[in-house]
Amino acid sequence: MFKSIGKLVIVLGVFSIISTVGVSQNREIPHQNNQLDRQMLPPDRHISNTAIIKYETTFANESALAEWTIINQDGSANGSGATVGKFVTGLVFPGGGSVAPKVAGTYFWASNFDNANGTLMDEWLISPQLPVVLPGDTLSFYGGAPEVLFKDSIEVRLATSDPQGGTAAFTHKLARYKMDGPRGSWTEYRVPLDSSIFIGSNIWIALRYWHTNGGVFGNSTDNVWLDHVTITGNNLVFSQNISAGWRLVGLPVAASDSSVNTLFPNHTSGTLFGFDGGYFSESHLTRFAGYWLNFPGTETVEITGAPFSECIINLVNGWNLISGPTCTVPVSAIDDPDGIIISGTIYGYENGYFSADSLKAGQGYWVRTRGAGQISISCDF
Repeated sequence: MFKSIGKLVIVLGVFSIISTVGVSQNREIPHQNNQLDRQMLPPDRHISNTAIIKYETTFANESALAEWTIINQDGSANGSGATVGKFVTGLVFPGGGSVAPKVAGTYFWASNFDNANGTLMDEWLISPQLPVVLPGDTLSFYGGAPEVLFKDSIEVRLATSDPQGGTAAFTHKLARYKMDGPRGSWTEYRVPLDSSIFIGSNIWIALRYWHTNGGVFGNSTDNVWLDHVTITGNNLVFSQNISAGWRLVGLPVAASDSSVNTLFPNHTSGTLFGFDGGYFSESHLTRFAGYWLNFPGTETVEITGAPFSECIINLVNGWNLISGPTCTVPVSAIDDPDGIIISGTIYGYENGYFSADSLKAGQGYWVRTRGAGQISISCDF
């Protein structure tokens, strides 16, 4: 059975918010201290990392090969076409030995000294658009070369704009690795994508086989092979102890499924409420918004997802219900360029309202403004 509370008053200091919302008769959103569960404890929060695969290819089939672009930049030519590295299912060397794919039954990319233009070797293997880079992301690939006698090496380059079938966009050189032997073996090479230049951007990766002393008469090239390209990231596991009663919550990380049923499976059904000048019932949590949510008992929740290092929030005139990034940020560090936040009006809720001196991940907060505008909250303060 539901009833409508015509004048629901939430006391925030000397201010009040009057709104209308339909809630269960025994699930009223708290507006007086005597409605609170006196056993409610401040939440315990814990954040840990877990590795995830954001992109992976083993060049398993023709469709996977078509996503990658091979460019011959040295101008070598043999008969009717340029000679360049290609995808193969195996290599057999005249002097003995062979190379099989890193993952059985797939392809890998290979090139050799015959593809040089004189002594110049310049071949590119370019990825499709890859996921947005977040702090902690790492590129890895497998490679190899026959012997230690030659200097076969691979240069790793990165672009933050669409290369459009060319190489000019790859202005960022990340690393250069001499390919290890022995003949037929595979070695993993890992490249941290930790530059602030890349964070928050989609990227393209180029693996470049480049030597100026290569070819038949050069001293730098023999054979090289590449396979199994992966980008891994560190998802955060946000763990929080929650006790019974009403709570102000927010989305602590960018979860793949933001439905309240997935994030908080044991919550009291039908009690997720957002605020936009009045309360409204919601089924999913939106980043940087705050919500009321009721819990019938004590529980521990774990939410996995990419971290929010910064949030930009559009505020309306009056009261707003917000949440912050995946860290604890002092209220004094909130970037409020137009000075719209009224001093002393940021409130949290733990066994009653309190004036917040910091914003914590996974929590909702009330904030009052003197006008509409935009604020930003960053973990880099």
